[in-house]
Amino acid sequence: MHAIDVLAHNPLIGRAVANGKRELVIGRKGQGYLALYHYVDAIDTVFVLAVRSQREAGYARHAP
Repeated sequence: MHAIDVLAHNPLIGRAVANGKRELVIGRKGQGYLALYHYVDAIDTVFVLAVRSQREAGYARHAP
């Protein structure tokens, strides 16, 4: 949850995805999580829509 706190100061840090949503990558090498969120500039608010593991999100695990 602490990783999501970065959005309070940098709401556009995540990569853009479809429909104005963004993804914040938390962790590394397929062991982390993705937070899907939407930032509404007019009210300066971030809505976290989902948090899931990178494996669940369909990221392939790469051999070292």
